[in-house]
This record gives sequence, structure tokens and C-alpha cells, in this order.
Amino acid sequence: MSNARSPVIILAFGFGLGLLGDALLRADPWGLNAALWAGAFTAGAVLAMRLCGIRLSGGRTWLLPLVLVFGVSLAWRDSITLKTLDCLAVGVALTTLVLRPAVAYIRRAAIADHMCALLDAGAGLFYGAPALILADIPFEELAAPSGALGDTKRIWLRHASSAAIGIAVAVPLLVVFGALFSSADAGFRVFIRDLFDIDWVRLRDHAAVTFFCAWVVAGYLRVLILKQECPISAPGNSKNLSLNTLALAVPMASLNGLFLTFLVVQGRYMFGGHELVAARTGLTYAEYARQGFFQLVVVAALALSVLLAADWMDREAGPKGRRVFRVQAMVLVVLVYVVLISAIGRMRLYQQAYGLTELRVYTMAFMMWLAVVLAWFVATVLRGHRDRFAFGALAAAMAFVFGLHVFNPDAYIVRSNIRRATLQRPFDAAYAATLSADAIPAIVEAFPSPDNSARNAVLSRAGANTEMTWRTWSWSRHRARQSLAGLEEGAPQAENAVPSAGR
Repeated sequence: MSNARSPVIILAFGFGLGLLGDALLRADPWGLNAALWAGAFTAGAVLAMRLCGIRLSGGRTWLLPLVLVFGVSLAWRDSITLKTLDCLAVGVALTTLVLRPAVAYIRRAAIADHMCALLDAGAGLFYGAPALILADIPFEELAAPSGALGDTKRIWLRHASSAAIGIAVAVPLLVVFGALFSSADAGFRVFIRDLFDIDWVRLRDHAAVTFFCAWVVAGYLRVLILKQECPISAPGNSKNLSLNTLALAVPMASLNGLFLTFLVVQGRYMFGGHELVAARTGLTYAEYARQGFFQLVVVAALALSVLLAADWMDREAGPKGRRVFRVQAMVLVVLVYVVLISAIGRMRLYQQAYGLTELRVYTMAFMMWLAVVLAWFVATVLRGHRDRFAFGALAAAMAFVFGLHVFNPDAYIVRSNIRRATLQRPFDAAYAATLSADAIPAIVEAFPSPDNSARNAVLSRAGANTEMTWRTWSWSRHRARQSLAGLEEGAPQAENAVPSAGR
């Protein structure tokens, strides 16, 4: 604990940010309100740490600005998926911020360190706020004028009992005299009636949001500032789960054999043409591609997890054992890359037949992140620098989330499906109508003609997608409203109409 007043400071900031959260975050969808609250939280955390005498070290100083960046991104795009990724990125940054002080530098934090930080943060969010009041605040020290603490508790109890007696005496007096005054004066009676005319449901909702925000903020700041030690030891120190070279080589070799067999068999169908697929599986070529895409993505993600677990279990092996593992791991990495290439090929067939959706775009982005992380695994873990892996993987994830905001997936989906419609495949206006306001400028650009039924079907929901107050303002909704305003003023007719299912 940095000083006796730190818990009081934390509690005060928690309550203040709780009130601000109630004022801002009750309006949805989140936009400018969430960005403002994220900025207030970042400033509050910095100020609270300064008042408590805490300084961030080990490369942690860039994490709070990162919280601010992804908080502000909530007011950038309108897609619910992107907003969810923003919240996850903020959570990852805040969790990384509470790495134990034993982690000298954030770039060297192992996966076990990040897991322990997650446990610390989770425990703080769960019981941190009540622990501040019940255990951390030194009431005796704060109340004592000059260090004599022996009679402080007795003095506090005497004051509390005196206050309780005073309240018990005052309440009936106020009731009696207030009733008499109300009977004597109609104006005073109206004043008393209005004073106690409280919307209890609304008051309950405000109290609940304030309490929740204050609980979360105070609990997190308690972990961040007071640096409570996690009672769970880091799993990296355990030697009971390590495997010898032979015990690890057998499953690795078996897995490599399975991957290779699958790729050989799959290659026959992927390059065998429509006739072979239809004859042997009873599926069309597009259905065959659609059936396996997501499974292959899961396979690639699980393979990365297996590689990390295998490296951890092989940590006690000697030089010869490590060489055997590295060779097998490198083979598996190459096979996983082939699986990813196969999944991308299936996606292309999938897109040609069915078009793009949010799930398909974000799954492709996830595969690209996996490819980067696999390369990072080879550059770090297989070269004996496993302590650098977690930082690079998280940094890559943050970069991909920010890149998706720049990319604007919903607008890309619309443009891609429109290009596909020019190949005499109908544009799915019903699905486009479910996208966020991010897609509206692209739709307006593609369908400027007011008599286009596809455009009308999509933009029939545009009003709902662009309604906003100052709290729910976002850049995408602002641009969407500008695009719709341009339509109302009269846009030029399109030279080439886009085929659509509703036309």
C-alpha cells in the first residue's frame, strides 16, 4: 500500500466515475458517450496513481493511451462487432496493465503472467470494491489527529450512536410538524408533495448503473494501485506437467501425419473439379467449400494452442530433445499454413457462390492474424525466446482490430456483393439491410437511383440506423446521415443499375 489515504482516493474516483457512467453510458448504441467515459477513466486512473504516488514502469505507460484509443474508436464505426472488439481490446490493455510488479518489462511477460494478471483483474472486479471499505481503509489512522490510536474506535462508536439517536428523535418531529404545516398552507402542501413525488423505478435504474460503474472502477483501481498479490502461483514454475522427448515426439508426429493425410486427400477434391466432388460426396462444389471453411479455421487455431502447450511441456528437455521438438513443430507450422491457404481457397469459392457476410469477413481477418502469430511463434518460441511471444501476439491483435476500423468491413461487404451482382448474381438487399450505418454511404453510392427497389429495401432501415443524440453520436452515423441528406436533395441517376434480388 503506497499510503493510508490511497483506498479513500480510489473509492472517491470510483464513485465519481460511477456517477459519470450513469450520466453517459445509459444511452445506446454507444458512441461519443463511451469515448468520453473512456477518456475520463484514463484521466482518472492517471490522476489517482499520481495522488497515490504510483508510477508505471516496464513499458506499461503506453497501455492507458491504448485504452483511450480503443475507447474513442467506439465513436468511430457503428458496427456492433467492431464495438465489441473495441471493448475486448480495452479489456486486454487494462488486464496487461495489472501485470505483477515482478514482471520487470512488459515485452518479456509470459503467457502465464498474462493469465495471472487476468485472475488478478477478475478478482479485483469481483470483490475489490467491498474490500476497499471493509479491509483497506484505515479508519483509525485517518481519524486520529496525532498518532494516538487507542481510543479512536470507541470515539467513532460514540459519534455513530449519537447520530443514530439524533435521527430517531428528529424523524417523528419532522413528520408531525410537517403535517401541520401542510394542513395550514396549500403552497407548502404542494411543495412537500412534489418533494416526495419520486420516480422510484427511474431512481433505481440510475442507482444500479452508478453502483455498477463505481464497483468496477474501484475494484480495478484497487488492483492497479494497491498491487495486491495474487494467491495463485504462476503455472510456469511447475515441473510436474513436463514431458520427456519421446513422450512428446509421439503425439507431435501423429498430429503431423494426420495433417499431411488430410491435405493429400483434400487436394484430390479441391483440384479434382466439380464432377469428382459431386460423385464422391453428393455435394456441389460451393457446398463442399462452405462445409469445411470454418472447421479448418478452428483446426488452425487449435494447432497453435497445441504448439504452445507442447513447447511449455518440453521446457525441461536437453539440447537434443529441443532440436527434435523444433523440427516437428516447424513441420506442423508449415502444414497449418497449408491448411490456412486451403481455407482461403474455400472462402473464395464460398464468396463466389454466396457472397460476403460479417462472419466470413471477420473469420478471414482472424486467419490473417493466425498467420502472423504463427510466424511470430517461429521467430520467438522456436528460437528460445518464448517470453516475447505473448506481447507480440497481443500487439498484433490490437493492430488488426484498429486496422479493421480503417478497413470498414460493412462497407466492404456491400461493395463486394455489389461487384458480385454485376456477374448476374442477385444482390442480397435483405442481408444488406441488417448491416450497420457503416454500410449506408456505400449503398447510397451504388444505388443513387430513387426507383431502385434494392436501395429502397436497404435504406428503409436507414432511419433507425442513423438516429442519434449527442451521446450516441458516431462518425459513421454522421456520414450516413449526410449521405441520406444528399439523396433527399436529389442525386444524379445511375448509369448502370446493379442487379438485385428485389428488383
